[in-house]
Amino acid sequence: MSSHRKRLVPILLLFACLAGAEEELRTVSVTYITAEGAFVDAGSDVGLTQALSGIVRRNGSQVAHVEITAVTRTSARIRRVTGVALAVGDRVEFRVERRAAEADRGAKRSEESEKFVPLLERQRHAAKAKQRRNVVHGTATVRHLMQLADQAAADFHMTMLSSSGAVTRLAGRRWALRWNGNLRVRGGDAFDGGTLDGAELHVYELALRMHVGESGLLDVGRVVGRALSAVGRLDGAIYETGAEELRFGGGLGFQPAREDLAPSVDHPTAFGYVTFGQDTTGTIGLLSRLFKSDVDRVALLGEMATTSGALHARTSFEIDFDVGASIVRNDAIRLTRMDAIVRWVLSPRSRLRLGIDHNERLDNRAERTALGSTAPEFFDDGFWRGFVGGAFDLSPGLHLDVELAALDGPQADDPLRWRASLTRSFDAGSATLTVYNLGGSDVEGVGGLLHAYIPFGRWTVLPSVGFRTIDGAGGDVTDVRLRVEYRFRSQWSVAAGLAHVTGDFSEATSIDFELRTTW
Repeated sequence: MSSHRKRLVPILLLFACLAGAEEELRTVSVTYITAEGAFVDAGSDVGLTQALSGIVRRNGSQVAHVEITAVTRTSARIRRVTGVALAVGDRVEFRVERRAAEADRGAKRSEESEKFVPLLERQRHAAKAKQRRNVVHGTATVRHLMQLADQAAADFHMTMLSSSGAVTRLAGRRWALRWNGNLRVRGGDAFDGGTLDGAELHVYELALRMHVGESGLLDVGRVVGRALSAVGRLDGAIYETGAEELRFGGGLGFQPAREDLAPSVDHPTAFGYVTFGQDTTGTIGLLSRLFKSDVDRVALLGEMATTSGALHARTSFEIDFDVGASIVRNDAIRLTRMDAIVRWVLSPRSRLRLGIDHNERLDNRAERTALGSTAPEFFDDGFWRGFVGGAFDLSPGLHLDVELAALDGPQADDPLRWRASLTRSFDAGSATLTVYNLGGSDVEGVGGLLHAYIPFGRWTVLPSVGFRTIDGAGGDVTDVRLRVEYRFRSQWSVAAGLAHVTGDFSEATSIDFELRTTW
């Protein structure tokens, strides 16, 4: 436990470094949604940074608060902190730090507008703008969750302290320090004697960014591949240089251990990339990763986006080359992951989207070791999903979002998936009804969710009722939840939630409490 405390000290020390900053509003759009979160159509190119908090608006009404979890040059991944579920087309507002160049120009204009001083009068020193130091953006959350179930083996409790953010202009220099991590303490019958029982520290990012020369950027520490998110986390360094329209970069280090993100030397990693951007922006890179001194993966990675009039397209992909590590799939080249989406704005009140996704498990030594199996059925061809959807403003305050998808994969006995959401906005809040179908191996059913976002003053109430009915397995499940949040200061809030889940085979109640601050 003492080692966990030592590793947590650098994160906790940052809480005391709070300072003000000049800010301006940036508004972006949600382009697509995955299991990891939602993605917006802008990134570091407009000043977005990891851990930045934002407000989601739908039909002019505030419906949720979100936080940025990962950033590339042209996109950012966000997660919902409070409020209703996100939808494609939602507008997200962020307050970002005004760029240093703009502040410098403002200071210069201030100097030039000084009161006129006659030549014969004794000259005074020109006024200088106060240098900003240690500009901090971040969040810190303390949360306690406990579950009581009708089966004692499912009872558990968890306390988590989490924080993420960045200190820019560190010590008045062009340096920045970013952090993201949490400390969890789990207990109860569900975790008794297991690997998840007790305290566990996860450091997702702890990196120092330095400017090198006129155009170079160097990230050192536990870094994240911001220009190329598929690289993941790296204990090492990433360097990037070049002009605004064309930049080159690369990284070298070790991938942390999967199970607990502890430092490890099992996965030496090297990669290089080029980032380009004008009408079409993107990043293309080559990744090489070893597993205990043997070459285990060589992959071509890419992310691209383009806009032409009413059309906006975005894609990311991973293409793996066979380097002798494959057993089940020994093709020379395989497309292991792809996500592509095209959005078309038909009118101010209607938007269409279509896309295709593909994902398959990597067939290499690292993946087989983590899985603990070499069985061929775990290394099939993965799945393909094609989808088409649309978002429509039916009337002021009434919004419809629909999607139809077709799946192709080993578990896709019923290949068609559909979902429809109807949102009604009122005053500052909203209510959304969503219905969808379920399917899998010998499983078929439907589900629905009715949830609302009801703010009044400093209070926000979020009730929801959900259901699922499945033929073949699982039976009927009812999920009733109520969450209440209170913002007692502009940057401080508390929340409490109660959830009760009832199914044909089990029943459980969970309670959670949360204290959160942003700066």
